[in-house]
Amino acid sequence: TLGATIKAEGNADLRSEGAETRLKVEVEGSVPDGTVWTIFANGNVKLGDVTLQLMEAEIHLETAALSQAGLTDASSIASIQVNDAAGNQVLSGTF
Repeated sequence: TLGATIKAEGNADLRSEGAETRLKVEVEGSVPDGTVWTIFANGNVKLGDVTLQLMEAEIHLETAALSQAGLTDASSIASIQVNDAAGNQVLSGTF
């Protein structure tokens, strides 16, 4: 339904140890299984897609994957956004 409000929440955990960086993003939403959301950093750096099952999903990225996305310095990650398949922002948060 158009304009329906999705109840969603999430958690992002960014850890740096020396040269190794790990980012974990967990999302939960009152959506059907198989719903795909896209995770972004800083509004425009695509980190990947997650497919929700039982109303939750998570993505784990390490140094190489973050570099491939264009984030060579973990401290440059200021915010995380989650968009639905239509490009609407479902969640956002800052570090």
